[in-house]
Amino acid sequence: MGGLGYSPTLEASGWALGLLPLLLLLPGAEGQIQVCSVDQELFSVVENEVPTRPIANVTAPLGQTVDVSDSSNPADIFYIENGELRLTRAPDYETHTVLTAILECKEGSIVVTRLPVIVEVINVNDMAPEFPFSSKAWNVSEDTKVGTTVIPATELTATDKDGDTLFYSLLGQSPLDAELFFYLAGVNFPALQLNRTLDYEKNPVMVLHLLARDTEEPQEVPSHTATATITIQVLPADIRPPWFLPCVFTDGRICVHAQYQGAVPTGSVLTEPLTFEPGPVYAIDGDTAINEPIEYSIIGGNTDNTFQIGVDTGNVTMAKAVPVPMTFTLLVQAQQQRNTGSYSVTQVTIQAVAGQLYPPRFPQALYRGWLPPGTGINVAVRDTEDPDRELRLRAEDDDFPAGVPNSGLRYQITNSSAFRMSGEIVLTNASVGPPQVLYLQAEVLDYLTSEKDTTTIEILVQDTKPTTPGGSPEDQEQLGPMVNGMAIMGGVLGALLLLTLVLLAVFIYKHNKGQKHGLSSKYETDLKASGYDNKTFQAQESPSPEPGPEPQPDKDDSPVGPGNGPAPPMPGLEMAGPAVREAKEEEMGEAPEQRSPRTRKEGPVRSILTKERKAEEGGYKAVWFGGDISAEVDVVVINSPGPEESPTPEEPRAAPEESEEFEAEEPDLVLVVSEEPEQLLLASGEPHSLSVVPEEPEEGPKVDQSPVEGNESGDGWGRPPTLVRA
Repeated sequence: MGGLGYSPTLEASGWALGLLPLLLLLPGAEGQIQVCSVDQELFSVVENEVPTRPIANVTAPLGQTVDVSDSSNPADIFYIENGELRLTRAPDYETHTVLTAILECKEGSIVVTRLPVIVEVINVNDMAPEFPFSSKAWNVSEDTKVGTTVIPATELTATDKDGDTLFYSLLGQSPLDAELFFYLAGVNFPALQLNRTLDYEKNPVMVLHLLARDTEEPQEVPSHTATATITIQVLPADIRPPWFLPCVFTDGRICVHAQYQGAVPTGSVLTEPLTFEPGPVYAIDGDTAINEPIEYSIIGGNTDNTFQIGVDTGNVTMAKAVPVPMTFTLLVQAQQQRNTGSYSVTQVTIQAVAGQLYPPRFPQALYRGWLPPGTGINVAVRDTEDPDRELRLRAEDDDFPAGVPNSGLRYQITNSSAFRMSGEIVLTNASVGPPQVLYLQAEVLDYLTSEKDTTTIEILVQDTKPTTPGGSPEDQEQLGPMVNGMAIMGGVLGALLLLTLVLLAVFIYKHNKGQKHGLSSKYETDLKASGYDNKTFQAQESPSPEPGPEPQPDKDDSPVGPGNGPAPPMPGLEMAGPAVREAKEEEMGEAPEQRSPRTRKEGPVRSILTKERKAEEGGYKAVWFGGDISAEVDVVVINSPGPEESPTPEEPRAAPEESEEFEAEEPDLVLVVSEEPEQLLLASGEPHSLSVVPEEPEEGPKVDQSPVEGNESGDGWGRPPTLVRA
């Protein structure tokens, strides 16, 4: 048996293997023989969330265990608890888009089965875009053409881990409208292109913000935005020609060149550079950042090469004298040294003036300047009226046209070495000390005539700029309400004053009117009471142009007393007084002896305006009314005859002899009544019987026809009436 190699163990095993198929066919054997399994092999989860339910349910037969294999991706995110496959944390799509769990079924240490479980992670927009830089600068030349791509899109493209399509936009920071100078090639293509011409003088540096958004509309949720700062450094380019200063107008890109005017005397050669208005011939490179040197030349108008110009300085000097008065119009060119194609031309007008009749003079006795403390050397004194402008001393010379400076004038400071004159500008010659007030003496000298003039300069040394005469804006704002209040008060006072003047005028008018009415009524009453009826006065005062009835003389030609004497007649009215009859008798050629006894007794009739009065006629009194009494003045004679001078019809007065002199008489009382209440004249004297005789234009032997001052018409009514003695 041993030789044959018989083994009872092998025999038993073979027998068992032969029975195995039969055992599987027995009832109940199927539920006892199983392998590891899961209810689902594919599962989906949303990123950033931990699912509350298990990923899968795992079933394992008896005697076997199930573990998560280290080969899972990632292995640390899965775990099995109570036969359930779960996640330890929320998945991240940006880290793992798919999670893979490898389950191993082991019986002891032997792996019986491996089961894979696939977990798909659903993406969520939770990541903002990212630029490759946060801030970056690029250099762009000033002369870059519009439409040029200044920054390519590859340098500005942002990334999004969510894989979203990005939308770009620009936002200006400095200046605020910087985005107007650039634009993006596309909303999804961030190539930066030039939209406007750059200007180094205005904007040497421009700052932009580039925005990238992961949604088309900012209102979408969720939406994320990234921002990057772009700095554009503008490089200056040589694009501007030289500028002659001071510019008449400039906006930083262009300059309207200055034109210069000056004057020189004839017959002389000035050795110093000429002086021009508005300043010396001077040009700078329009591209101040490049500031290329300038060369000057005269290209036209220099007759007989009378003038020459400094190539580097631009100072115009005389090469020869000008014999006769004339005007030079020079064309001066300013050209850049390196870029010779960049140049400018301006006009310089020089007048040659003959004669030196007037000395130079300063238009101001005191000039005021300002400097900050500690100012160094070669600094111009500023004007207090405009601290941004240099203080300029310009003397006037009446030998030259107005506004054209005399190039033969020389300026200097005479009382201080700390300051000096450079033409018309005051410069420091030493450092200025602490705050103080300095007074300088400036002198102007005419180079040809040696005539001079002096003035005073007051220099205020202080930290703050002096305010203008109008005051600071704050002071003006504070003064505004005060000015408005004063204006309102002035208006009220003006209205009150006007009202007062109106009331005063009404009062004066009523007062004068009442005075005039009272005066007229008073004298009219007095005249009527005395029996004297002044027809002329009534005719002038009466509103009716109709003349009154003419009074008739008595038949017996009795003398007329003061109570019933005739009034001075108007033209066309006959006077009935004896004086009038006597004058008419003389005009009719009647002899004196033919007159009535009373008429002869009264003596000759004389005008009070005549100059024929003699010294021996002491009894004759004349009343002279000046030229201020117009033709509208009425003369009223108030008589108070004494008993001895009151003739009666029964006792006529004897006529005196021609050789008989009048006795001394007292002046009569004469009342002059005018339509103006102010024109009232009185003269006193001994009462006599007087009559009013108007001068007539016809010639008469006894009527004075001499003109009265102030009236040359000769009509007889433009002069005061003549009073004759009755």
